[in-house]
Amino acid sequence: MLVVVSGYSRVITARMLPSRQSPDLLAGHWALISGWGRVPRALVWDNESGVG
Repeated sequence: MLVVVSGYSRVITARMLPSRQSPDLLAGHWALISGWGRVPRALVWDNESGVG
């Protein structure tokens, strides 16, 4: 489960992912953020080893 929260508006979106591997995580982030119709200034990942 990938959960993305907007730091400004506190909008919460979520998506089920097939794995925690980097390609799935990045594709999930892309899908959730593109659904907002806006681009955040910064992204902060919390406890995710597959991203960094």
